[in-house]
Amino acid sequence: EFDISIAPGENAILPFNLDLDGLLLKQADAQPVLRTVIGGRVHYVFTVPEGMDGKLCFEKEVKLRGYEGKNDSDGGNALLTASLNGHEINILLIFRDMANRMFLLRNGGLVFTEDALLEDEKGRLRLETIHPENCLYTYPADLLTGRKAAVRQENDGVLGRYVLKADPVLFDPGYKKVSEGKYIIEIPHECAEALTGANDTAGRVHGDRDFQKVSGLKDICLQIRYSGDTGMLFLGDRLINDNFSNGDIWEIGLKEHAAYLKEPMILKITPMNRKTRVTMEKSLRNADTAENEADGELGSIGLLPVHEIDI
Repeated sequence: EFDISIAPGENAILPFNLDLDGLLLKQADAQPVLRTVIGGRVHYVFTVPEGMDGKLCFEKEVKLRGYEGKNDSDGGNALLTASLNGHEINILLIFRDMANRMFLLRNGGLVFTEDALLEDEKGRLRLETIHPENCLYTYPADLLTGRKAAVRQENDGVLGRYVLKADPVLFDPGYKKVSEGKYIIEIPHECAEALTGANDTAGRVHGDRDFQKVSGLKDICLQIRYSGDTGMLFLGDRLINDNFSNGDIWEIGLKEHAAYLKEPMILKITPMNRKTRVTMEKSLRNADTAENEADGELGSIGLLPVHEIDI
């Protein structure tokens, strides 16, 4: 008897009579994700949806070794081996949140991260992140061993765990209101220097009046929160970005405009007509939009560094 249960709001596509390289999986309460080959050995990755146990039921002739189901001591990850007449495959069971941040590499290995992982034709890995410290998980556990930027930590069950660090960066922007709905945005000159390499100061930022060397700075995002209908951002007399307000943060990458950051940056906000009724997704609302209180004001600004770590 095979019982299936699942948590409320969860969903899954479950296998029945699935051929895994000649081994017949009759049924399972785990969802197949991918097949990969690591070091010449076939691996199948299954994710265990919330509320399920990760049970795998093969045909009788198949021998299964390892923990059949979730293993709390291994953080919910488990590695099994299925064999039939001398032919073996590995099965990696992972939780849903790990499957959602999984990257498949050219060599068949797996990296788990919440940030963007980039791999080029030569196998070079780069991590794009807004965090100065980042934790990556891998399978096999020794996948990133020997890579300079990846500092290996204690394994998390069958997965390897690594920490990657970028130099912390802090920029302090400012603004001045010059008239209703019009603001001058003040971007520190070190931003342009860091993004363009002007005067041999590439990758340097200003912190407590001292310049510090910063590696891997890919971009700097200007973050704007405002109330109103629309926003328009100018460098000199050039419109570089515009936005329809939805209650979320408006982000503008500055790297492509770095050569012009010495020009005055002007923000113009168009106020919302108070008689206008706005409908938007509930998740984007900051207040009851039917009672529209938007008045064309700038709420706050910030500068968010984007790092690219060469692994």
